[in-house]
Amino acid sequence: MKEKVMSAMQAFSKAMFMPVLILPIAGLLIAVGNVLTNARLMEILPFLDNPVTKGFGTILSGALVAILNNLGLIFCTGIAIGLAKKKKAEAGFTALLAFLVFINAMNKFMGLRGMLVDADALRGSGQAVVLGIQILDMGVFLGIILGCVSAYVHNRFIDTEFNNAFQIYGGARFVFIVLIPVIIILAVVLTYVWPPVQMVIDSLGYFINRTGNFGIFIYGALERLLIPTGLHHLVYTPFLYTKLGGTEQIAGQVYEGCRNIYYAEMADPSIPILSSSVVWDARGLSKMFGLVGACLAMYHTARPENRQKIKAILIPAAFTSFIAGVTEPIEFSFLFVAPILFVAHAVLSGLGMVVFNILNCRAIGPNGFIDFLLYNIPLGIGKTHWPIYLLIGVAEFVIY
Repeated sequence: MKEKVMSAMQAFSKAMFMPVLILPIAGLLIAVGNVLTNARLMEILPFLDNPVTKGFGTILSGALVAILNNLGLIFCTGIAIGLAKKKKAEAGFTALLAFLVFINAMNKFMGLRGMLVDADALRGSGQAVVLGIQILDMGVFLGIILGCVSAYVHNRFIDTEFNNAFQIYGGARFVFIVLIPVIIILAVVLTYVWPPVQMVIDSLGYFINRTGNFGIFIYGALERLLIPTGLHHLVYTPFLYTKLGGTEQIAGQVYEGCRNIYYAEMADPSIPILSSSVVWDARGLSKMFGLVGACLAMYHTARPENRQKIKAILIPAAFTSFIAGVTEPIEFSFLFVAPILFVAHAVLSGLGMVVFNILNCRAIGPNGFIDFLLYNIPLGIGKTHWPIYLLIGVAEFVIY
């Protein structure tokens, strides 16, 4: 039994690498596109303000961001191909069909139950639009589930053949026939199962907001731990855009959510220091510094014969995390291979945010170093205390 479990885990880890290795390429090019279209950067580097570079950057980032916005589909097909024992192309194609069947089945069932929220109320509702279809927001977790289910059914029935007139319904076509009821039942079951999971996340949000530094630690750790499920944004989104992230009256107007408060205070020069609510948007510490240190650690601990291959993966992944805050290429590369390290990563991420709060730092950098420079440096040291952010980041780099 132990050997079977270990074999299954190893096969799953190998299957994960197919979608994971695509992410550094996409993230790196998105970062380049963002640099070429960043308005604040154009003020600093005027030569970037021309239609050629702006147009190219817009196309580059706009085309590739679709990969990060559809990670569920990417992981579904990638895992199915990786886990298939034979006829991998057919497995990937069948998984794609299963994904389409699932999202439409869930959407229709949610409609029958009256669960679908209005399009303008999606944020923070636990629902999302996937390939134009509104369903429960399951993120990457949906892709992992459907990829595994599709691969299992594929391996079980791919060799099924029929005689005479039914011959055309054998092989991959029979796999799809079996998958249809399985996927529809799964969509119905998850419609009941997933909302309680989301309710737990919402309840945690209120608890986190009321427990000081302990709550900040839980917030930072959970935001990383939930990356595999796609539910991490259900942790931070309410803090960014609702009253959970604080309420401030600025220039006679009330703002809710740390991101909204930050932008309002940034625009008001009369405010000497930014609100303490900014702590909820300090998620970039581990992205910009910690995970870059993790990449260096992975390189140094790799076997000598593997270091060139590892370097080709980790350099763009580290650059993407540092510049643009896209962490999935790094995190998914060791999440299923060394889950204990992923837990350690979550703990260190939470502790970094606690230190940020204790030292009264008010800088922001949720999406990498470019954001950090453009939003903090112009405000000055007195308003953001941004050098403290860098010191904490360097410490995290060394610890990781």
